[in-house]
Amino acid sequence: MISKKGLAGIAGGIAVAGVAAITIPQIGGETADHNDPSPIFEQAVDEPDDIADVYVWHNGTDATDATVLRYILTFGGPSEPGNPPAYDSNVDYKIHTSIDGDAATDENIIDFRFGRDAQGNFGVQVSDVPGATARLIGPVEQVLTSGPVRIRAGQYDDPFFFDFTGFIETTETGEIAISNDVADDDFAGRNITAVVIEFPIAALGGNINTDQLGREIEVWAETRRFNTGT
Repeated sequence: MISKKGLAGIAGGIAVAGVAAITIPQIGGETADHNDPSPIFEQAVDEPDDIADVYVWHNGTDATDATVLRYILTFGGPSEPGNPPAYDSNVDYKIHTSIDGDAATDENIIDFRFGRDAQGNFGVQVSDVPGATARLIGPVEQVLTSGPVRIRAGQYDDPFFFDFTGFIETTETGEIAISNDVADDDFAGRNITAVVIEFPIAALGGNINTDQLGREIEVWAETRRFNTGT
């Protein structure tokens, strides 16, 4: 089980989860990233189970006019163009949200899994999205709706920016060589699998649109693999 945790400020713009922790008992905490080996299968990266990033932002110019939250959970990358998305029916994904100021609790858990139909085509099932009138079930690569909620699971260009070449040079020489030039983005042209979720802020409850404006909410994600034989 790999989890990524980050603070998403309701008064802020975009927030990217920057801390990850292995949460399997007796393994302890480690930093996670793109293409990190599974704590169980350390000999290889378990791509569908490998969380890359969690992105959270609202639709307003500031907190006072924000009405919608958008979550993006990315995993299974970076992948070379032409490689298939990292769908796996034996992995369960959860996005946790805490709005009560206590990061040890969650007031909502969005759950989703992938599966195949009789023709072998992949679909997705998403449960417990705030504001949804029912579970969202349908094909990947399409927008699914339930009430005011919209979700889409699919393959995207990886939005994460990182000068990996500069990072390696920095670790080898001790001199900062990391660039913020778009030409040095080693993730450019790579793909990532993602689930994008949009829902009303008010559906989280807790008067998040009024007395909690400006407070931080906590959002983190985890994966759980089933049927591994371990």
